[in-house]
Amino acid sequence: MKDDICNYGVTEMPDWFKAEIEKKGKARRAEMIELADLLDKALHREKCVNRVLALDEVKELGKSCDEIVYIENDMYDGWYEPKTHEGINYSYIQFYAPGEEGDRSLPEQTYGTDWRCWKYKPTEEERSGTPWKK
Repeated sequence: MKDDICNYGVTEMPDWFKAEIEKKGKARRAEMIELADLLDKALHREKCVNRVLALDEVKELGKSCDEIVYIENDMYDGWYEPKTHEGINYSYIQFYAPGEEGDRSLPEQTYGTDWRCWKYKPTEEERSGTPWKK
């Protein structure tokens, strides 16, 4: 049923929500994400257009400390906070999940083929209607 609900976008996660996630941790993460989706819907009357973000957009969001994106790949889907890291011969983005310790690092070179970021949580129709790069 949750996937049938239209996704609406929140531009910034409220401080009380962040504090609740930190306080409750992993045990309540799924409930908090569902609450975020409902909060999205309640706060926005117009449907926001969902789309896969360009890599440059994800990198730009990674420079901030309050942005979240929805990651899609074969191993995990979900809301994550991006952090951009660049080295001499490599470039990758670390993603932190609200309420979880640790991070996930994904290389920029595989963006669009192995993983991608959405502006909002995609529906099954949006996923299937947006082809992966080859």
